[in-house]
Amino acid sequence: MRGKASVVAILAGLGLAGTLAFRAPAQEEPRQGEERKVVYLPLSHAVALALRNNHDIGIAEIDPRLAASDEMRALAAFDPTLFGSFEYEESKKKQASTGLQGLFVGQSSTPRIERFDWTTGVKKKYETGTEFTVQFTARQTDVNGGSGDSLGGLGSLFGGSSGAFNPNYETEALALVTHPILRNFGFDANLAEVRTARNNRVISTAALEDEVRRTIGTTILTYWDLVFAVENRELRLESLARAQRLLSISRAQEAKQQADPLAVLQAQVEVARVQGEVLQSEQDLENVEDALKRLIMPDNLSFEKGAMIVPTEPQTLQPVDVDLEESIRLAMQNRSDVLGAEARLENNRISIDRAKNQLLPLVNFKGGAGYFGLDDQIGDATEDMVDLDNPLWRVGVEVEFPLGNRSAQGLFDRSRLELRRNQISLDKLRKQVIVEVREAHREIATSTNQIATNHEARSLSEKQLEAETLRFERGLQSSNKNLLDFQEDLTQARLRELQAYVKYRKALVKLETSTGAQVREYLRLGPLPVGYRHLEER
Repeated sequence: MRGKASVVAILAGLGLAGTLAFRAPAQEEPRQGEERKVVYLPLSHAVALALRNNHDIGIAEIDPRLAASDEMRALAAFDPTLFGSFEYEESKKKQASTGLQGLFVGQSSTPRIERFDWTTGVKKKYETGTEFTVQFTARQTDVNGGSGDSLGGLGSLFGGSSGAFNPNYETEALALVTHPILRNFGFDANLAEVRTARNNRVISTAALEDEVRRTIGTTILTYWDLVFAVENRELRLESLARAQRLLSISRAQEAKQQADPLAVLQAQVEVARVQGEVLQSEQDLENVEDALKRLIMPDNLSFEKGAMIVPTEPQTLQPVDVDLEESIRLAMQNRSDVLGAEARLENNRISIDRAKNQLLPLVNFKGGAGYFGLDDQIGDATEDMVDLDNPLWRVGVEVEFPLGNRSAQGLFDRSRLELRRNQISLDKLRKQVIVEVREAHREIATSTNQIATNHEARSLSEKQLEAETLRFERGLQSSNKNLLDFQEDLTQARLRELQAYVKYRKALVKLETSTGAQVREYLRLGPLPVGYRHLEER
């Protein structure tokens, strides 16, 4: 594949694997009298600390749990429900009485009717939309508080269920079913909220992984910035030591009248210039150090102020196989932001299906069957029901059609527009991911070539400085100015080589970040070694 063979061939062909002229991190103890705590920090532990202490990750970790709660709440719609009710009713009906009735109660009467209803049962909704209910009802009816026998069966005229008993008791045991035919029918309509909640869980988990991916990438990039800052300071100190040695030689030669005062002045100017670079490099180092501390220990202010971090990642260069097409495939497969965007599209499709179903009229089939009992005592009425001599059944249809139905139509239109918007966003995101992967591949290839070129330039600069130094010390045709120029050339050559190396490592990080590969690698990290527990003190 394009780009794969070239990078490996350049590194392997030049024999640069593990041979760059970078010093191993200093492992000496802090100098006597130095107050700053020195912490030797491997890259893997820096990432582990950043993942453990990042506030944004802590916030993002809550969202999947919230989504799980929403899923549980959506599934609760299909849990069986135990219900019960008690109702008391009192009414008065003024009724005219003629004929035989007038013989007993006069021309008119206003009886007081009392009714007590007790209902209990269990109901459950199923994923198809069908609702099944089993219930038991007991009802007491009392007309004027009198006796049905004394009324001679006329209690039914005043609202009783039967004139045979007053008060009378009715019991019913019913199995009822309500089944939607159009609106709210089927799995898609009734499981829409559950499926949406599950997709929201995927989306929130993807957002968490994306935050982890960014945190890992930022931490690693900052770590390599720290490596460069440490090496840059060391190079500036070496340059200062060379300038000071040259100044001492120039002063000694001037004392022996072997050099003119201009040579000493040039050496003094160079010392002053390099001292300024050393001060700037120390400031840059402290700035990067603080940036890394804020990533790995954002809550430990004393650690930020007091500790000095020394990176211990081996500064070796190993050939890495990179394949552009494979990297793009991995990015589309692993990138959590892409997976989250795809889950949002699925939610849009669920919303469209649900909204389309809501455009239909409501047509529900209702039916039920059971048995009832009637007597002057609740126990006798229940026994009458249990004997199964009094069956009952009911059947019906419920129809509802909102005029205009603008609510459902508006929801349907909105869902389609959101689907289109998210489709465009996903397409844009995929193209952006491809661009990021390609840029990382180009940076790897470019920095690899730069490493090779700068490695050779640094080697030649060292030889050039050695030869010029020998000429200067032997008093051959040389000058302070030439020696100073060659010293600066060597410093710049080493810096360019270091920059190319750090750029290469950061390009690898960008590639891993753009493909999402390093998330799964670093999430497998175990707990920190005991020696690093002091970093977590609050």
